[in-house]
Amino acid sequence: MGRHSLIEELSGDGPIKAEHVFEAAGRGDSLALDIINEEAFYLGIGICNIMAMYNPERIAIGGGISNQWDMLYHKVMETVNDRALKQNAKVCRVIKAKLGTDAGVVGAAALTI
Repeated sequence: MGRHSLIEELSGDGPIKAEHVFEAAGRGDSLALDIINEEAFYLGIGICNIMAMYNPERIAIGGGISNQWDMLYHKVMETVNDRALKQNAKVCRVIKAKLGTDAGVVGAAALTI
């Protein structure tokens, strides 16, 4: 039997969406917080991989996940600081994209121009 969670109530009879998980986490739901922490950990691992392969000066996080950046940032950066090559972590800044959820649309428009 699974754990009871506010996520079930928020999703009703429909599919569970990311916003349900984030809303439940914001209300202190332990399962939702566990899900968010795991998501942030794996995002941090992905960022470490990008740093190791390309050594960028900046990585901008956009799209829907940027709407919840405040909730994810500290756990993501904890993972990056623990696992990234120290020199890469010193050089690279991880930031929220200024375009937020419009980044994909703006990028697609730029390609056509």
